[in-house]
Amino acid sequence: IKLYLTALNHSMRDDTLDAEESRRSELNSAAGLETRSMSSGSISSSRRRSPSPPNAVRELHLPPSLQHFEGKFENSRGQSLFYFALFPPANQALRGVVLYLHGTGDHCRRYLFLYERLCEEGFGVIAYDLINHGASDCDSHKTRAHVRNFRHVVDDTNDFVTFAKRSIYPELEGQQLDPPLIITGISFGTLLGLHTVLSGQHKFHAAFWSGPMVGVAWTRTLKLQAALMQPLSLLLPRAHVLSGVDYELLCRDPGFLGDFETDPLATKSDLTARTGQQILSAMIRLKHDKRIEQKDSAICQLAMLFLAGSEDKIADQNATQHFFDRLANRDKEFKVFEGVFHCVYEDPERDDVQSERQPRWASESKTWDPPLIITGISFGTLLGMHTVLSGRHKFHAAFWSGPLVAVPWTPTLTMQAAVIHPLSLLLPRWRIVAAVDYELLCRDPGFMEDFETDPLAARSDLTARSGQQILGAMIRLKRNKSVEEADSVFCQVPMLFIAGSEDKIADQDAMKHFFARLANRDKELKIFDGVFHCVYEDPERDDVLAHLTRWLRTRCPKSRSLEQGRILHTGQ
Repeated sequence: IKLYLTALNHSMRDDTLDAEESRRSELNSAAGLETRSMSSGSISSSRRRSPSPPNAVRELHLPPSLQHFEGKFENSRGQSLFYFALFPPANQALRGVVLYLHGTGDHCRRYLFLYERLCEEGFGVIAYDLINHGASDCDSHKTRAHVRNFRHVVDDTNDFVTFAKRSIYPELEGQQLDPPLIITGISFGTLLGLHTVLSGQHKFHAAFWSGPMVGVAWTRTLKLQAALMQPLSLLLPRAHVLSGVDYELLCRDPGFLGDFETDPLATKSDLTARTGQQILSAMIRLKHDKRIEQKDSAICQLAMLFLAGSEDKIADQNATQHFFDRLANRDKEFKVFEGVFHCVYEDPERDDVQSERQPRWASESKTWDPPLIITGISFGTLLGMHTVLSGRHKFHAAFWSGPLVAVPWTPTLTMQAAVIHPLSLLLPRWRIVAAVDYELLCRDPGFMEDFETDPLAARSDLTARSGQQILGAMIRLKRNKSVEEADSVFCQVPMLFIAGSEDKIADQDAMKHFFARLANRDKELKIFDGVFHCVYEDPERDDVLAHLTRWLRTRCPKSRSLEQGRILHTGQ
């Protein structure tokens, strides 16, 4: 009851403050005061009018050599959000782009020193102010530092990445258009970042989290508060009933604390009931998400670094450690800095913290490994798909020609399959499976003649063991559920299937059925009319290669690096 009365009192005060803010906004508009959207790259910005953020924006002092962009973008709900981006000089190779997510009550322009440090190392930075934060618009609740719907914030983050790829990347001078994307966040930004990765909308190369706030210790008191929070978040969503962060516990730098206190874009009020309920709900969903324990899930493919201070009294260290232990990521590290508080980039040990990121995702040569693409023809397609499913290496894309991935299970084939298994054990090298009719490979006489005289090409019938192993691999591929799970590693790989309409070697219907099962968001099946099994050898080869190279260019844009990419060919 006491909590409810406190909430009611705060709610009445909030209504008064909102009315005052509305009046200030009207006065500012009348006086011609409006937060402007700026961009050195001439990126168009939204002019949609909505509840105004604070008007005082501090002047920036950035090295003139860095490429700087800022302005507004519009989210999927039509709200205008402020963004900031900083990139290395045009003559410096871009090693990757870091998506930075701030915490509650914070804003993206307070970490310029960190962005500059990342630019020195060859990384660009993109960041934005969350809805109801910083210089971004407010939603209909018109309350600063308020999280009305956590899923909306995840959607906004995905919208921002899409905007950056479409509108910021093309403005960069002399850089690759699709650099490796790294995600990071501090405090609440960590929780938001992990849910963004789990949403599967964008592909991330790595992640590092500072002051991670991913869970809480479920004491009896917290359970009672959680039970009360749900009805309060519905009845009085804007009521400031949760004690805000004790800012003395953020870090030990008096200069930082003084700057934070006077920052007009930072919010220092208590948390609203809805914000507390949404954060707690997001933590619970993260706790119950089984994908963080599945080593073949997309999130577990990321290299992850957790940075925390031993004296952090804001984020629950035990809950973070427990979450870290559950992660099935092969490449993960938890680094605790002795004596450091919550804001690990602000304490006196900041240089040690920032240098800790360097060895994990950056090579001495300051270039990233080029994208690795896998391809195969005929049996090589079957081998290639199982290689991707093995999860040993990360592939950027895959294209398959004359795909031999499945067969139609006719009564005859079912009987043959039953016979071939014991034969493969008793007489494994016995050549009893009819070989391919090589006249059906392609229509180029020159290719056929060359194949016939090639001393390294085998033209004999298949052995019993070969037939049994190929059939077994097809069956395992058919039964593998990963090809139907959108968040699996396999389904994160863009795939192109290339086939000829006159291919009599690979079964077209079986291949189309397999293609239809794939849950890959980026997939394409291209069939060339009149072409045989070897699509690169028929007279239409130029059309085939032109389509393939266009497909590759869109997924691996030109890089300034001498090594643009590598293709692993699994052969026939």
